[in-house]
Amino acid sequence: MVGGHQDVYRGKVLQVLPTKDEVMLEVFAMDYGYKSVVSMNCITQITSLGKREPFQARLCCLPGVQPPPSDVKVLVNAAAALRNLAYQSNASRLQILDKNGIDCLLKLIVLPNKEIRKQVIGAILNLSINFKTRARIGYLGGIKTLLDLIQNDLKEEIEVLCLAVGAIRNLILDSPINRGRCADADGLFILTNVYFTSVNNDVQQQCLGALKNLVGNSW
Repeated sequence: MVGGHQDVYRGKVLQVLPTKDEVMLEVFAMDYGYKSVVSMNCITQITSLGKREPFQARLCCLPGVQPPPSDVKVLVNAAAALRNLAYQSNASRLQILDKNGIDCLLKLIVLPNKEIRKQVIGAILNLSINFKTRARIGYLGGIKTLLDLIQNDLKEEIEVLCLAVGAIRNLILDSPINRGRCADADGLFILTNVYFTSVNNDVQQQCLGALKNLVGNSW
C-alpha cells in the first residue's frame, strides 16, 4: 500500500528511515510524482515488464515561479516587513495592494505557524485601515478566514486573537458589503462568543468595537 491506496506503483527509494520498531523507506512514485513513507514489507523489486514503460511523472518547474523558502524565518520577516510598512503609510498600503501583497498574505495566514500568523494578521489589521485594501481583503474571503481562525485556532493565543478581532473590526467599518460577509460567516455569533468567553480586557474591547461596527446604524 502506497499513498493510502492498495495497488502496485513503480517507485524509487529516496532514503532509508530506521525507526525503533522497523525500517521505513521514503519512496517517490515515478508515475504519479508524490513522495510517501512506507514500510519494508510494501516494497518489492520491479520486474522487467515494469521497466519497459517510460515513467509518467516528470520533475519540472514553471518559468517565473519561485519555490517557497525552506526557512520559516524568511516568511516571518517578510510578513513583519509588510506589517510595518502598512502601519502608518497609506501609500505603502496601496502599493502592497497593487503588487498583490494581500493575496499573498491571505495564503500565508492558513499556515500552522504561530509567528507567521501573528505577523500576517498584524499586517492585515494595518492594511484594513484603508477602504480600498479593506474591500480587497473582503473580496478575497479574508473575513471568513479570520473568523474561522478566531473560532477554531486562536483562543489560546491572546495577542493574535486580539489582532484578528481588531482586523475584523476595521474590515467591517463603513462597509455594508463586508458587514454582510461577516454576518454570512456567523460573525455575530463568533464575536459574541469570544466576548463572553475571553477573560482578556483588550480582546473584549475589540469584540465590542467589532460588534458595534457590525450592527451599526448604516446596516
